[in-house]
Amino acid sequence: MKFAGAKAESMAAKPLSQVVAWLVYCPDPGLAQDIGARLADSLRDPADPFADVRMTEDDLKRGDMALLHAMTNRSLLGGRGVVRLRIENEASSQRIQKNLNALLAEGGQAANPLVIEAGELRKTSKLRVFFEEAELFAALQLYEPDPAQFAEFVRNIAAEKGLLLSEGALAEFVARIPVDRNLARAEIEKLCLYWYGETGPVTEEAVVELCAPAGGEDYDDSLHAAFAGDAMGALTGLTRSLEAGAAPVSITRAAQRRLLRLLAVREAMAGGRGLDQAIAGLRPPVFARARKALETELALWPLDSLQALAPALYGLEIAMKRKDAPAAEMLGDLALRIARSAEARRNRRK
Repeated sequence: MKFAGAKAESMAAKPLSQVVAWLVYCPDPGLAQDIGARLADSLRDPADPFADVRMTEDDLKRGDMALLHAMTNRSLLGGRGVVRLRIENEASSQRIQKNLNALLAEGGQAANPLVIEAGELRKTSKLRVFFEEAELFAALQLYEPDPAQFAEFVRNIAAEKGLLLSEGALAEFVARIPVDRNLARAEIEKLCLYWYGETGPVTEEAVVELCAPAGGEDYDDSLHAAFAGDAMGALTGLTRSLEAGAAPVSITRAAQRRLLRLLAVREAMAGGRGLDQAIAGLRPPVFARARKALETELALWPLDSLQALAPALYGLEIAMKRKDAPAAEMLGDLALRIARSAEARRNRRK
C-alpha cells in the first residue's frame, strides 16, 4: 500500500490496524523522522513504556534475523511496542526484505509493528516497491515542504525555545538553510545560545553571522549571479560551494525556490499588482538586503522566460539523480545557460 502527501501524514495519526510494517520516506529526513515518531505514538501501547525497540543499520548486520526477532518478541510486561529503524540509503534493503518475507511466511503477525524512517527514495527503489506492493506493509511518501511551510516550521520551533525571530531574520534563515528539519533545529539551538539574555527578536545580522549554509559556502550569491547575467560570478561561486561540500541537488533545489519566488512576483504583476505589492505578497517576506537583488533579477526575467526555464530546472534534479550522472557538470551547464539568457536580455535593453 502507498499513501502520499497529506494522506500519508493523516495515516500517521490514524494508522490502519492490519499494517505491520511502515516505510516513511522524504527528501527531508527530519520530516520523515517527525512523522515516524507520530506514527510510533499512534501504534504503541502507552501502558508499556519499555516495549519500544530502536535499531540502526548496524544492528541489522549483527544478526541475520535481528529485525524479525525484534518484531515478534514481546516485552516483559506484554505491551505492544514499536520497532523503529532509521536507514540512510538502500544498503540494508535486502536484509529488511528478507526479514519481512520471513514474517509473512510465519503468518504476518507482529507483536511490535515496524516503522522505518528514510530519506529520499526513487520510484525504482526496491525497498519502496516492496512496501507498496505488500498488503500488510505500507509506504508513506512525504513531500519536501515549500519555502512558506518551512518558514512556518522554523518560526514554530524557535517559539518552542522561547526565541522570537524578526521577519528579516526568518527570511534570512530560510534563504540560507536548506529545507532540512534536523539542520534547522541545530541552527535554532545555536541561535538560542547566542541570543541568551538579549531582549527583543533575533536580528537578521545575527542569522547572517551564525547560520552558515550547508557546505560552508553561501551559494545564494552564486544563484543571484546566474539570474543576473553574471556567468563568471555564477560558475566561480558554484565551484567554491561544491568544493566546500555542498550537494548539487541542494543547490538545484535552492535555484528552484528562487525561480518560484520570481514567478510568484511576475504572476502577481500580470494579475494587475504593482511591483511593491507583488513583492510584499511573498512568503517568507523579502528582507531589505535581498530586495535590490530580487529587483535586478526581475528586470531581466519576464514571465514567459521564467515559465520556459521551469521544466529545465526541475528536469535537472531528476536527471542528476540517475546512476553515474555528472551532477556537478550538469548544474554548471544549466547555470551558464541561465546566466547567458539573462545577459542577452540585459544587452538588448542597452
